[in-house]
Amino acid sequence: MIEAIATQSPFVQLAIIDQDAGRVNTLRRRLDSAGLLGRVTAHQGSVVSFDASPYLSHMIFVGSDQAPMLAANQVHIPGANARGTNYVVTSDRIYILDGAVCLVLNPATGETMQTIELPQEDPNNPQEWSYIGVYDDVLIGGMGFAKYRDRLNLSFEEEDEKVKGNKGGFGSKSFDRAGSLALVGFDRITGKQLWKVEARHSFWNNAVVAGRGKIYCLDRNPRIIEEKLARRGISAPNTYRLLALDAHTGNTKWQVEEGIFGTWLGFSEQSDLLLQAGAAASDRLVGETDKGMTVYKGLDGSVVWSKPDLKHSGPCILHNDLIITNANSYNESAGAFYLANGEPQLIVNPLTGEKSPWKISRAYGCNTILASENMLTFRSGAAGFYDLKTHSGTGNFGGFRSGCSGNLIAAGGVLNAPDYTRTGSCSYQNQTSLALVHMPDIETWTMNSLSNIDGKKRAIATLGINFGAPGQRRDAAGTLWLEWPNSAHSSTWSLMTLRF
Repeated sequence: MIEAIATQSPFVQLAIIDQDAGRVNTLRRRLDSAGLLGRVTAHQGSVVSFDASPYLSHMIFVGSDQAPMLAANQVHIPGANARGTNYVVTSDRIYILDGAVCLVLNPATGETMQTIELPQEDPNNPQEWSYIGVYDDVLIGGMGFAKYRDRLNLSFEEEDEKVKGNKGGFGSKSFDRAGSLALVGFDRITGKQLWKVEARHSFWNNAVVAGRGKIYCLDRNPRIIEEKLARRGISAPNTYRLLALDAHTGNTKWQVEEGIFGTWLGFSEQSDLLLQAGAAASDRLVGETDKGMTVYKGLDGSVVWSKPDLKHSGPCILHNDLIITNANSYNESAGAFYLANGEPQLIVNPLTGEKSPWKISRAYGCNTILASENMLTFRSGAAGFYDLKTHSGTGNFGGFRSGCSGNLIAAGGVLNAPDYTRTGSCSYQNQTSLALVHMPDIETWTMNSLSNIDGKKRAIATLGINFGAPGQRRDAAGTLWLEWPNSAHSSTWSLMTLRF
């Protein structure tokens, strides 16, 4: 069968994996004599543990005894949603972490320009780079993962037993790399160490932001660690803090020790405002905060406003003067709120002419929403989008899906969609990388939550009805056209009585 496939499909790369070294050698000789060795490769090993490159082949053959060991789906892991990124790109350098070392690469050639090492107290037991970021000419490094289980002698065997299936990567071990024991600042050009600041507990890797000459960070333990310590009679410490550091000296500019609840920080350079919030979502840590927002002045840390009971999904998006919350699968978001005062953003409902809070909804989506100036992108079953200029609703680019990590990037007038689905098992027609440009003449169909007008009876201001349409849309005049029969959306507009 192998020779037949290779002969009839000359552009297909094949690989055979077998645990029996003798059979592998015999097959290699057979392939060599047939002139197929190279395009068809044979490897000795287990399909479960075999470390294959992603470009090894188009098809891999395994023995029937090994086939049952192949999982039917990938295991979801928090990844960068927990530990943050492990590389940063600037116009002149690429910084990438490799254990206890940061490699600095030339972006044009890929050559190593230099290595930057952390200030190790024990060279025989070096601390790893646990966080990386760049602000101005300062390279920010995390020194040592939090490793709560070992450091605090905690066991989560009972809890981890409950985390199974494709959520197997969301156990207690995912928390160990979500924080850093210290932050270190370097001159990113010379590699010279500028400062070092120790955490009282741990600096959350996804709660380190910078702007206007300062670095802001949250110093606290995860909720799951608090709950485990509470069983020992150890209450949550009162030494949590929100810290503002001078980016170039590491000196403390100000700190706040009250109202520390969040797992995410965002900073607005244009308004000099700092947001503490949660980042709970389906593919993030199970201990992420799911409610509360507080905004501080970046200058001195004074509170501008606080809504401790505001439920939302995250991470939030700071978009000009707005805080845009995320939406989980098959759910509506909490909406958008003005950064300056916390008031909800209101938009006019085209059906009634009344103002109502702006919100967004989507179908199944395992990533978080990304924003550009005029557009939100995300997964909503397939690749999804929302037009911020027209508020026309949630639409789809059919035929392919975005990745479990957000990969629909709008930049320079082009929507870039590199393929992030290689290890996924969702069946979509196209698995490829592509780029899209705006074509205003193309009619797009959406699902618009503005068509949900539950509650008291209200008069209709404007309405368009599209017979047999596959969805809804808004035209250039702002009219919301609804489909009939109502099959593409769960709106309640079909209950309306229309009088002509």
